[in-house]
Amino acid sequence: MPRLPPSLFWQARSISPLAASLLKTCRDLPSALNELRWIREHVSSSSSSSSPSSKHHDRVVLHKLCARRARGEPLQYILGSQPFGDLDILCRRGVLIPRPETEAYTMKLARILQREARNHPYPQSPPPPVRIIDVCTGTGCIALQLFRSLQPIHPTLHVSGIDISPSAISLARANLVHNNLLPPTTTQTQTITFHKSDLFSPSPFPLPPNQSQKIDLLISNPPYISLPSYHTTTARSVRNHEPPSPSSQAPTSSTPPTTSSTSTYPNPTRTSTPTFSTRVFSASRPLTNRDASSSK
Repeated sequence: MPRLPPSLFWQARSISPLAASLLKTCRDLPSALNELRWIREHVSSSSSSSSPSSKHHDRVVLHKLCARRARGEPLQYILGSQPFGDLDILCRRGVLIPRPETEAYTMKLARILQREARNHPYPQSPPPPVRIIDVCTGTGCIALQLFRSLQPIHPTLHVSGIDISPSAISLARANLVHNNLLPPTTTQTQTITFHKSDLFSPSPFPLPPNQSQKIDLLISNPPYISLPSYHTTTARSVRNHEPPSPSSQAPTSSTPPTTSSTSTYPNPTRTSTPTFSTRVFSASRPLTNRDASSSK
């Protein structure tokens, strides 16, 4: 990592000592100023009053949050959330932070499904239910955004997110409430749920009983960084603050081995799927072809 010139620190300090403290992590002045502004807005929005004691408390909190960021802690953990499409996704330690690439893939898939549903409606009325499974759901961002995007188009929509990590499922359910996506209790035609499940268990998918056991869209963005890369080329803030594994559960003898010769992060035995873009487009094909059969 290249060294920052001292003149840059003096320039940042002339604007704000807090901006200078963020330079080591942000690496450039515009990014440091942006992050300082976001942290200030976060502290201001959390302030209870404008009294002198409250202002002093806010200054103390601001300095503490900037110190955490200066040590490399991800901004999403400090602010507590990350924008994702139309949503505000809560972020907590122990669950991986949604990446911009994940947001871009999800929004592209949502646009594909929206366009095809409008241009090629199902001939039967009412249309058949659409069932979507999001594997390795993490914060629930993919499942929640697809549910939000497809709600106005598919009158019968069932989205389920599964993850082996209890912390991830707890956070995904919190995000469901936080984004006001709980369906009305008076109807069960549109549902979104999150379940703890092991992908390699005999029945990993929570399909409704006494109904067709088909899945229209199976999507997954599993952790994909190799363990060697995680310990070498991955950003320090990721190594120091984000979980190397979404579950502390060690692989068991019943877990099938990966098909790759390189172990993958975070769980070497659980990530042996094709590339994400291949899964997305192959999974969306049955919906775009108006074929109500299953897909993978």
